[in-house]
Amino acid sequence: MRSKRSHLLFWLVTLAGLLFDQITKAIVFQHLYPGEMREVLSGVLRLRPWTQTGMAWGLFAGYNLILTIVSAVAIITVVAIFFLYAQRLDGPTTFALALITGGASGNLSDRLFVGQVRDFLDFYLIHWPIFNIADVLICAGAAVMIFRMLRESKTGQG
Repeated sequence: MRSKRSHLLFWLVTLAGLLFDQITKAIVFQHLYPGEMREVLSGVLRLRPWTQTGMAWGLFAGYNLILTIVSAVAIITVVAIFFLYAQRLDGPTTFALALITGGASGNLSDRLFVGQVRDFLDFYLIHWPIFNIADVLICAGAAVMIFRMLRESKTGQG
């Protein structure tokens, strides 16, 4: 993928992910108070605003400052990797890095400006912890990267 096109894809997807995350959080938290629930798909998914200072599954709760620093370093690292290798990255890899960066930026924004991460998606069919769009973006980006690595190792590329 050519560098200009790669940069355009990376920054557009990163910005779109950050904005989508922040807008959905703002809408949900404007219309529902923490703990209130609104069914989206009966028996499966509901909106349930919740805040936390930890990370996935509430790990490291209360360590917001440390997690803020770790998040900022992770974002800087991914962006640096992108800049170093943009010429050689294909579209799916660039897209994956942008998803991860957009998601991490969304949660970092919460930590910096709200003092905690805002979650609201409650996939209670399988009793999954409450999460947000940023988390979905990070997981989707990681899944694309894993899929790419598995495919390359299977075909002997890379």
